Amino acid sequence: MNNFMCFKNKSVLLLLFFFGCTPQKIIVNNPELVSRYYFERKIKSYEKKEDLTKDEKRQLIKLQIQYAFGFILERSDRIINHDYHSGINLAKKAHPYFRNSIDLSLSNLKEKYPGIENWLVSKKDGINFKKGDVFDLYWLAAGYGGSVKSSRGNPYEMMNINKIEKILYKALELDPDWNYGSIYSAMMSYMISRPDLYGQALQDSIDKYYFLSLDATDSLDASIFVSYAEGVDVKNQNKPDFISRLKLAKTIKTNNNQFQIQNLLAQNRADWLISRKEEYFFE
Repeated sequence: MNNFMCFKNKSVLLLLFFFGCTPQKIIVNNPELVSRYYFERKIKSYEKKEDLTKDEKRQLIKLQIQYAFGFILERSDRIINHDYHSGINLAKKAHPYFRNSIDLSLSNLKEKYPGIENWLVSKKDGINFKKGDVFDLYWLAAGYGGSVKSSRGNPYEMMNINKIEKILYKALELDPDWNYGSIYSAMMSYMISRPDLYGQALQDSIDKYYFLSLDATDSLDASIFVSYAEGVDVKNQNKPDFISRLKLAKTIKTNNNQFQIQNLLAQNRADWLISRKEEYFFE
């Protein structure tokens, strides 16, 4: 009976995904089923193809990064403090997805810009990118960001932070409001992680992109509040703002498909962060 019910639940989940009417909370409440029966299968279906079109590569890039960040690294973050070995192993599992997304993004960009890899490590501008390149630049930066995070401090990967900076500034120059301010959000996360900036200069830079992100999304993206609470309020030991920001994130509701899934994931993380607040603050 239990096996039958398990099979039934999996079958229902697959049908919901394939027919495009997925109740969003399934993603939060059934992360293992979603990762195995949607993301992994979808990724493998693309990987089986010998030649992917540019659009297919873009779809695969998004799937790999969303899966690696939203499910694998999320799980790693949650267990690493009490099960370090398993947390590291999950990060290692995520890493190839990010590396492959980087290769695919570079492959798309190389079609027009064969010198893209030299541009990434050069101090010169050298390439006349177009507005239509922002998608590939953004996801390339996301791939590098995930590769750095999943490496858990690997010095070789940390060198890619300079590439992330160059890519994001170029994307910002080309189309700052792209995709509901996604570049502003990425810039905020980048500023939070910058090792070369500190004090008021760092705070001002983070706040600049925080407010630009809120403006671009009409404050409908819960992940912005969660990222700021986790990356800034904890560092500043600002417990009241940490709690209020996360509680605010949990109240956000929208019919905009752009934000629905990422909001549920962000709100789920907000719950987890609030449950650990005593570990983050000394008072």
